[in-house]
Amino acid sequence: MEFTFVARTDTGRVRTLNEDAILAEHAAASTAPRGDLLVVADGMGGHQSGEVASQQAIATIRERYFGNAVDSPIEALVAAIEAANRTVYQRAQQEGRQGMGTTVVAAARIDDRLHIAHVGDSRLYLIRGGQIQRLTHDHSLVEEQIAAGIITPEEAEHHPHRNVISRSVGTLPEVEVEVAPKSPLILHEGDRLVICSDGLTEHIKPSKILKLVDQRTPDAAADELIRAANAAGGSDNISVIVAQVGEVGLSSNTTLTTAPIVEETPPPPTPAPRSPDDPTAPPPTPAPRSPDDPTAPLPRATAPAAATGPGLPIALLGILAALVAVAIIVLIAVDLVDQISDDPAPIVVTATSPNNLIVTVTVSSRDATATAEAAVAGPEGYPQETPQVETTGSPSATGTPAPTFTPITTPQPTPTP
Repeated sequence: MEFTFVARTDTGRVRTLNEDAILAEHAAASTAPRGDLLVVADGMGGHQSGEVASQQAIATIRERYFGNAVDSPIEALVAAIEAANRTVYQRAQQEGRQGMGTTVVAAARIDDRLHIAHVGDSRLYLIRGGQIQRLTHDHSLVEEQIAAGIITPEEAEHHPHRNVISRSVGTLPEVEVEVAPKSPLILHEGDRLVICSDGLTEHIKPSKILKLVDQRTPDAAADELIRAANAAGGSDNISVIVAQVGEVGLSSNTTLTTAPIVEETPPPPTPAPRSPDDPTAPPPTPAPRSPDDPTAPLPRATAPAAATGPGLPIALLGILAALVAVAIIVLIAVDLVDQISDDPAPIVVTATSPNNLIVTVTVSSRDATATAEAAVAGPEGYPQETPQVETTGSPSATGTPAPTFTPITTPQPTPTP
């Protein structure tokens, strides 16, 4: 099983000295039965004393765990932490560093099993299936009060004594090392582990740890956790180990993002050409004919495409032009009708003169009376008759009665010679 891990430690933004110490070591060939060892120690005890305690504890745990070939992995891990407690305590007595001590959270990975032991309030989280779970129990004053029902977890977050621990490595001659309830933990492909000091958990809640670690490489996740704790205040030293079970498929500083997949519909396959002798071959598609070819088939009518975009104004202009043309035609027609009504077809006028001469004249209707009078007038100097013209209807070519004039004469006095 592939197991990848990255360790980071940072002084923070307030402290001037880093009293944390970390160990993240793959098993060497000679220590293969003991697997990988991951340890975070948060020292305390004043200037330099905390640094000495954490570093001494890390060195002792590493030496005793990998050097123990007799006990089981979890027994070897507990024995190594107990040995570290005695070594730190004795050094504090010898060097006058009374009160010097450190927290310890240690995990040994052998194949698919993780063995966990701890003292103090440094923690180990498991991230699996998009959820985060704390696998260790804080040895602190507020944690004991929560267990006793004195305060709530929400009240513990702001309790004035939330940093007071009830158990540590090196402050007393003997220490009770706690084995995590789920130890050994059966690891699954894709599991992630976060081992950290309280410099991280003081500022970053588990839900945010999950968000910052999930879908990141161990390297990128460790850097992001340190950055976030410093951005939130960085009031203490910050140490983290981020481990992943299985293959790491992401590059550093890269979150897992997937672009939507756009599936394109492939065009229908073009059938292979068939032989002319193949009875199943479809009839050949005739070549397009010239417009002048009398045998060319009529073009198939297609529905006009909806006018969209720039074509819409062109269509409106065409409609307006058609309306203007219709209006012009109507005006011309009205003018022709008026001309026809003002000047109808010519008619034939027949009149009888005083000399019994029959005069036939072809005139229009409006000139009929004047023409008739002129027709029946005799030569100048002869007795004249003033004709009275009456019109009678007769059919015309257009169906309108054509007037026929019959002169009615009135006797005039004869001039004296």
